[in-house]
Amino acid sequence: MKAFGYALAAGLLMAALHNVVAAERTAVRVGFELTDKHYTDEFTDPELEKLRADVATDVTQLLNDRVRYLDFRTDGEAAYRVTLRLGRADGAAAAGPADFGLFYSLDGPDVPANTRVYVLFRGKDKFSEGIDGEELRSAIKASVASTLTGNFDETIQKILQFVPMKGVGEFRREPALSWVIHEDRAELCIDSATRLEVKSSFPEAGGTINFPFPATVIESDIAGNEILTVADEHAADPAPTMLRALGTAAPDTVKVEVVRVLLYRHRCPQASIPPDQASFAPAQ
Repeated sequence: MKAFGYALAAGLLMAALHNVVAAERTAVRVGFELTDKHYTDEFTDPELEKLRADVATDVTQLLNDRVRYLDFRTDGEAAYRVTLRLGRADGAAAAGPADFGLFYSLDGPDVPANTRVYVLFRGKDKFSEGIDGEELRSAIKASVASTLTGNFDETIQKILQFVPMKGVGEFRREPALSWVIHEDRAELCIDSATRLEVKSSFPEAGGTINFPFPATVIESDIAGNEILTVADEHAADPAPTMLRALGTAAPDTVKVEVVRVLLYRHRCPQASIPPDQASFAPAQ
């Protein structure tokens, strides 16, 4: 019994630690909007409310499966919000057959206005297909899953790059100008070739430089499986100029302000995306 008690306590401790790590991730609220009469006229108000809630739950689960460095949720406080809207393609007539698409938009601190991407959902040749609630819900879920596995870099990642991942890191000069980000790389499913933007500040020439440095995650054996990211010395100006200034700064004067993920190379299996759509291998 005593051994069982120790095992139970250890399990609870590990679960608590996992929750603490998850709680530290940036929270992103997820919502779904559907306002076009082509669809809304088919539902009662309670049915439409349920559909919106169900789709938001589906999308939240899919995003959490795929994007492990953020905390997507349908309720609770969150400074950032991803909204998925099913609507007519830009420029389409307000009535009659038209292409319909899923618009992914992001709102939050320091997010540029009109940050959104568009993915075709149904062409006008399929205008009248799948209007039933459950059928429509399944079709939206399949579309989002397909986008996450097939065209993530050019769609959803384009908006998520504005959400900060972590603001705690340590600057190093060796083996190159680099930063150790104090997060468990395995826990966040971050593979090598993931590209980050590490906004760092440091004193220089009587002032302070505050610059977002592009950097690439590399394989490393540092303790705790932390993330080692090396500055991209081939980035376009003014990055090389800023890197030269960074190279002369004392390491203990460099402060990591914000870390953003520009390109996410995922290395973990997922739980909810159907197996036939679950190709999360690192890109070649």
